[in-house]
Amino acid sequence: MRFHRREAYGPYEDTRRKRLALARKQRLEREKYPLLSEIIAEQQRAGTWNPKQSEHEGQFFRIRIFKNGNAHLWFTRKDLLEKVNKILADYYGEVIGDGQTQAEDVFADKKLAPARRFGFFPTPDEARDRVLGAISLHRNKGQRPLRILEPSAGTGNLARPLAEQQLGYEDIWKREGAYTYRHLVDCVEIQPHLAEQLTAEGIYNRVINQDFLSLRPDTARLYDVIVMNPPFDLERDIDHVMHAWNFLAPAGRLVAIMSAGTEFRQTRKAIAFRQQMENYRASWIDLPAGSFSSVGTYVNTLILSVSKGSSS
Repeated sequence: MRFHRREAYGPYEDTRRKRLALARKQRLEREKYPLLSEIIAEQQRAGTWNPKQSEHEGQFFRIRIFKNGNAHLWFTRKDLLEKVNKILADYYGEVIGDGQTQAEDVFADKKLAPARRFGFFPTPDEARDRVLGAISLHRNKGQRPLRILEPSAGTGNLARPLAEQQLGYEDIWKREGAYTYRHLVDCVEIQPHLAEQLTAEGIYNRVINQDFLSLRPDTARLYDVIVMNPPFDLERDIDHVMHAWNFLAPAGRLVAIMSAGTEFRQTRKAIAFRQQMENYRASWIDLPAGSFSSVGTYVNTLILSVSKGSSS
């Protein structure tokens, strides 16, 4: 075995390649924190910039930056803190304490303006099948048909299978005494062209072209079943489900697709909603990640199933 003497490191040589590499490194550091790019550039020139951890204070805020890209931000003015919290709360659905409303009834604070693109994401087939699997739809011969509501009907992916003719048997094991029945399905759809398409199908009891949140329930025509895929953003799904609750008959069942955040979000509205659903022994079923990716959104979702006659 032969060993070779390792060359000793010589003095640092300032080369064009090293200068370009340093310039690129410093540029990336500035781009990582665009709000502080001028401060970082000044410290880079002075040789005092420390990418491992640094703290800076300006006229409006103090910030501590970590090498992993995280940053802790403190506003130095209380009025700015309140304004920013309210902006964030409006965007994220009141996830910030200072942005929460002071209304005694947290459900009274509804997002009445329609969601962007009306929050329209048609229900994919797999999610639809899971929703329908949570409902008992069979009717014995001579029983009245179920009254069913779909308050965000869209293209009818949820409502259509419920409105189609069903086949039953007086003796289901021997497949004898066949009979047919059809449920009475009402659809509410805010978009006129979709409401027209639903009407043209001719299988629904009623199609109402209106914003569901503007409707009021008819106590003489409450529903046995409500299925829904409401808008998810800004806790609009909670607003829609709680409004639909008023349309549900005393022993009726509601099954809704909702944002997965409803199960853990710490806003006043989400906490109150979970408490109410717990009082009625609701079940929460997580849908697989990406269940709505085929229709244009990667929001994680779940299925809420609750019966109005199951109050604890």
